[in-house]
Amino acid sequence: MEPLRIKSARDSSELVLGPPEGSGGEGSVPVSLVGTAMTARVEAYEHNYHHLVSFFDDLAKNWRGWTGEKTWESVEHHIALRATADRQGHVYLRAALRDVDDPSDWRAEATLLVEAGQLDALADSARRIFGADV
Repeated sequence: MEPLRIKSARDSSELVLGPPEGSGGEGSVPVSLVGTAMTARVEAYEHNYHHLVSFFDDLAKNWRGWTGEKTWESVEHHIALRATADRQGHVYLRAALRDVDDPSDWRAEATLLVEAGQLDALADSARRIFGADV
């Protein structure tokens, strides 16, 4: 199964989620964040993939924009996503990866520019990869 790939419309940054390892809607998810000056990778654990799918469904349903932040974070805080939007069809997806299991407790963050037209395809991919029973 292919992972969920979110490519920035602004530069070569990319967030890659999955495919998930485990069954029954829970398990670990390999996550990679690639930016122009860095690459980071973590294994994020999630009890219920439904929450991640709901996050992307919510972004797609509100493609015209929203006020404030929409957020999702893995159970053990290895990955956090924060999405903001403007009224011109741009979504700014801030991805923060953190390896809390490593003694150095490193963190990598990047903001990806996602066009509103990408959101339906991202939500469909999230449903296909992480489970359609949302």
